[in-house]
Amino acid sequence: MFSVQPPQSAGHASAPQWVHSVSKSAHTCTAPPTQPVGLGQPLTVTVRVRTNQSVDAATAFVDFDPTKLQVAAGTAGSELPIVILNQFDNLQGRINFAAGSVNAPYPASDFVLATITFTATSLTESTPLSFVTTSPWTSDVTFGGNSCLSARVYATVTVLPFTAWVSPAPAASPRP
Repeated sequence: MFSVQPPQSAGHASAPQWVHSVSKSAHTCTAPPTQPVGLGQPLTVTVRVRTNQSVDAATAFVDFDPTKLQVAAGTAGSELPIVILNQFDNLQGRINFAAGSVNAPYPASDFVLATITFTATSLTESTPLSFVTTSPWTSDVTFGGNSCLSARVYATVTVLPFTAWVSPAPAASPRP
């Protein structure tokens, strides 16, 4: 299963994750389905695989609007140790990630496939992070060469003015 879920960290908004499974019980989801971020601020998106069965490979091809978001960095997770592809194209708005393992034990429970950090570059009420579903760039999770992905759920990012993210200063205590 692919899913998108944001990690919570001080001063940083979080975002999506992927998940996939061989019995076709895997799916993609976002938590939360809408992620706000301040203009010019980083947004960390975790791509997770949610599964209860063995996985030996996963691909995450994600489209984004390059006029709203720019990829700053991408880091592989540790469960699938052979990184086959780790690229991003900020002109086209595409992330290409693929990883696998040739040796048991294979991951057989939820794990982080990759972590992507974006920078919000333009205000928008809604911009999607969409898993690609057309060949040859289909986002997938496999075991033994067989797909186990059953569904994909896409994330939406809202970019707000930076001032919307500044918390008000505490009121001064009155002097006696």
